[in-house]
Amino acid sequence: AIFAKLGKNRVLVETIRYTSLSNPNQAEYGFIIADPSTKKLSYVISKNGTELEQGFYKYYKNAVKLSAVDKYSYANFWEDIDEKVPDGKEIYFSPDGVYSLMNPETFIDGESKYVLEKNNMVIVNNPGDLLNTTATGKPTVTTAELIGNPKFYDAAPKGRNQVKDLPATGVEVN
Repeated sequence: AIFAKLGKNRVLVETIRYTSLSNPNQAEYGFIIADPSTKKLSYVISKNGTELEQGFYKYYKNAVKLSAVDKYSYANFWEDIDEKVPDGKEIYFSPDGVYSLMNPETFIDGESKYVLEKNNMVIVNNPGDLLNTTATGKPTVTTAELIGNPKFYDAAPKGRNQVKDLPATGVEVN
């Protein structure tokens, strides 16, 4: 079902953070890559998850904060994945762990190209999100319910802080 939803120009990269079986203090990352053009799943394992989450993430964060050229994040976080994703494909990326704190599109490869120059990326919470989209990537659920000026209590709670009424929210949704 996932292959059908992706179509031929999209790839899914699912990130899974887990604790090493041999060392409970070591994080590891697994990536499952679904490419409909090959009709196969491939995977990448990163056994240095703790280093990614600590030192390498701090470097990435400082490079972004200082607007510095980041020469290391691509090699540490993305290069092994990039080798399995053809250029020009749209990547549906489901992050986990430290990957939820970063934007892989900003990584610069060895040829000074940003990942976003090679592949467009769409962040999804999990692969199941794809099952709720049409072939164009638009959500199948197109309605939302807006609630304004909610009544939080039938009676004021005793001895606790009370959430104040929000009458302006009623105006906003009407």
